[in-house]
Amino acid sequence: MANTNHHISSPTSQINPVKLSERLQSLDILRGLAILGILVINIEFFAQPLAKLINPALSNNFSGFNYYIWLIKEFVFSGKFWSIFAILFGAGAYLLITRAEEKGKAAGIADIYYRRLFWLLFFALVHAYLIWNGDILYDYAIVGLFLYPLRKLSVRTLFIAVLILLILYTLRPYIDYKNDIAMYNQVVELTEIKNTGKELTEEQQSILDKWEKKKSFNNPDHETLQKNIEIVSKGTYFEIIDFNKDWVQEMHTIWFYNKGFLRTLMKMILGMALIKSGILLANLKNKIYLLMIVFGYLIGFPLAIFRTQYLFAHNFSLLSRDFVFITWEAEVTFVALGHIGLICLFCKFNILNWLKKSLSAVGRMAFTNYIMQSLIGTFLFYSYGFGLFGTMDKAEQLWVVAAIWIFQLIASPIWLRYFRFGPLEWGWRSLTYWKRQPMIARN
Repeated sequence: MANTNHHISSPTSQINPVKLSERLQSLDILRGLAILGILVINIEFFAQPLAKLINPALSNNFSGFNYYIWLIKEFVFSGKFWSIFAILFGAGAYLLITRAEEKGKAAGIADIYYRRLFWLLFFALVHAYLIWNGDILYDYAIVGLFLYPLRKLSVRTLFIAVLILLILYTLRPYIDYKNDIAMYNQVVELTEIKNTGKELTEEQQSILDKWEKKKSFNNPDHETLQKNIEIVSKGTYFEIIDFNKDWVQEMHTIWFYNKGFLRTLMKMILGMALIKSGILLANLKNKIYLLMIVFGYLIGFPLAIFRTQYLFAHNFSLLSRDFVFITWEAEVTFVALGHIGLICLFCKFNILNWLKKSLSAVGRMAFTNYIMQSLIGTFLFYSYGFGLFGTMDKAEQLWVVAAIWIFQLIASPIWLRYFRFGPLEWGWRSLTYWKRQPMIARN
């Protein structure tokens, strides 16, 4: 009787990570620029209390050069490069799934895909709780769970879904603004009653307390700011972790399910639409990318002008922030699309190839470079490093950004000359495919 005990590989064991020859340079360049662009905003999270990012008027020197730096950041960077990164995550998820299906290995791709997200969630929690509380990977890991069933939708359907989600997301801050207006009117009435000497009920006092709490988050007093600076710049590592944990928990629960989930899902679906339409491949006609630039910037930048001028005119008050947040997501989405059109045109032309190579390398090591930025940022500004938290203005922070940019643009291609992946990419892939991946680059 013939021996029928042949070795049969499981479907998942036949699925391998994307080869270097299969990588798309335009996506790597976009991802590299997104990682570097995110740092321009994240540096303020590293360097100072969050309140000073929300309300820059709290800064000691918010005039002249620092004011113009704030404007440029708000126009070009704030929310825009985070959006590009989320868009690319959606595009990457689509590519991972469809490439396996095209190779006839669809049977095990769901297992690979969801294991990949599980490990990303693990890394996200470690990053958020033990390294830096401004983590974005948690959002990606959770929202990514919902992308798998969407891969077969048409480009048209995906774009319609993006539009619907954008409208829904815009309604939420509008409702929040109307609710805060109603609360403010109540507070005015209750304050007048209190000033007459009449005692407020417990329910009435709770309204005043709730409003004061909302106001203090947007505009904390000097004592609260100094306490924040004292803990981060002089406290122990565990004191800082304990101080940050409440913020992380709120961002991972209340904020995420109220706002973060919807906006992240919208961006990731947009990424699936853009890769499926071929736009992110940077090989369509130039006029398509020019249209993206024109319409993206013509819609997005006027919204940015309105937002920044309105905030400045109202001294960054709570209600002014509520009001401009209504159009915030439309602004960042359209400017991000303009950026993508510009970067894709850059990819198409035979210019600055040395820069493209470096940006591509940064993008190939996006996970490692993102965590590296957190490690460098916290070491520079937290007590267990140089303890510079609260000491640098916006102009001085840019020198730190420039130094990290230069380092990553130089170090990333050097690393990839000898190794196939960044160290964290290697670990993530090995855990995802449940097999130790080759690390040394071939000569």
